[in-house]
Amino acid sequence: EGLIPGPVAPDEDEFLEAVPVPFQRALRWVYSGRIRDSKTVIALLAWDRVAPDAVAALRRVGPPAVAPLVAALADPGTDFAIRRRLPLVLGTIPDPAGVQGLLVGLVDRRCEVRYRCGRALSHLLEGHPALAVAAENVFAAVLREVRTERRVWDNQRILDEYPQAPTIPQVK
Repeated sequence: EGLIPGPVAPDEDEFLEAVPVPFQRALRWVYSGRIRDSKTVIALLAWDRVAPDAVAALRRVGPPAVAPLVAALADPGTDFAIRRRLPLVLGTIPDPAGVQGLLVGLVDRRCEVRYRCGRALSHLLEGHPALAVAAENVFAAVLREVRTERRVWDNQRILDEYPQAPTIPQVK
């Protein structure tokens, strides 16, 4: 599907062996849980067609996925399409490190990332009261948002909620 092999540049904690696999087979492996490496699946969040399945796969991984999810969310170099979908996963994993990552997301430069991080935090704290967030962090985030000019707010859109966008499992 237009993908070409490139050089392998693993992170310090990765030990990779590049194995050529037909793309459709690799997707089946993600869907079935055979590929559970969070960093690999996180990259699929950028692709609209498979993002819902990538979200579901990362949710199945659970707490072991939190560190790479938070790292990707905190990295401004991570593609926006990925960053905006990470809270859909973090908001379903009751983990203190995930809560801290979502708090970092509340200061993201993109409104949609901040919005989704806020919704994910709300969901987690509602279902897991032991996961505490300092009130001053919440107030600081709210104050940053209300200081935004009206014309900026009027132009904000949540991309995956457009009718033509793929259905992404929502944090409920």
